[in-house]
Amino acid sequence: SIGILKNGQYSYYGYGETVKGNRIIPNQNTYFEIGSITKVYTAIAIVKMLEDEGKSIDTPIKAYLPADLPTLNRDGVELTFKHLLTHTSGLPYMPNNLGLSFYTNTAKGWREYDNNKLYSALKSTRLAFEPFTDFTYSNTAMGTLGVILERKYGKDYGDIIKEMILQALNLQATSAYFEETDLANWAKGYKSNGKESDYWKTLNALDGAGVLKSNASDMLKFAQANIELPTSPISNSLSLCQNIFTNIVSETNFDKTVNCLGWFSYQNKGINDETFLYHNGGTGGFNSELFINLERESGLVLLFNTDGGTESRELFIRELLRIISE
Repeated sequence: SIGILKNGQYSYYGYGETVKGNRIIPNQNTYFEIGSITKVYTAIAIVKMLEDEGKSIDTPIKAYLPADLPTLNRDGVELTFKHLLTHTSGLPYMPNNLGLSFYTNTAKGWREYDNNKLYSALKSTRLAFEPFTDFTYSNTAMGTLGVILERKYGKDYGDIIKEMILQALNLQATSAYFEETDLANWAKGYKSNGKESDYWKTLNALDGAGVLKSNASDMLKFAQANIELPTSPISNSLSLCQNIFTNIVSETNFDKTVNCLGWFSYQNKGINDETFLYHNGGTGGFNSELFINLERESGLVLLFNTDGGTESRELFIRELLRIISE
């Protein structure tokens, strides 16, 4: 399912099938797991929480976690919200105690990975480097931020995101809860080997890293909100999260990125003069891509019900990025 925002107009395109063999083409209302694009929503909520408290992203996270957890630091540098939001914390990609069952039945492994297991992982984790000196993309960090939100507000992550962001931006088709979506309008996810994947209905303690579900229509509305920065309680948070906060560049054969808060600043090597706000996501059976060209007030969302990227896909995305940048 593809959505394009250009010149104030929304356009949608569907290809393939929502389920193999059903001959139903996905449209703008078809639901997909958006995976790690969830991290952008987590970042916005954390920045809003700190703003409400009169604090900055340089605030240490220690006071927001259980008192019996050690002070997470390396070489005397204590972890702050900025470190977690920019993936410069030194926390690992995944917690170190997911267990073998997670890799044999991932959906079940997520259901069983509760806050106490995350706390146990944090107790035994040694940061890989001094914070803010290197980059390691970290689901552990973003999951920890989701748990901090739950501890702060005494509610489930999904309810916090709904009340703080989704309602403020009128995003009625986005949710952390599978049961709150239009169950008759879901794509089925497929692994790279073609087998069906179980839905990731919860990531439990790591919800903040990738639990949200949405469709192309709502994703373009979210893109529009980041372009127009509507008058709402979260407008300042939306704006702050768009700023670049590090000079650490990550590169692939196709692109290079620099860290914002939750977002990445993205440049495609085939379109060197354009910069996009960007995040992608991948779950057991889904891939998602979201690009926003703030200067040209345009956006692109692509939602796939297969979990693997290919060179052909990257080149296809490049051509769509050219279109929204014209």
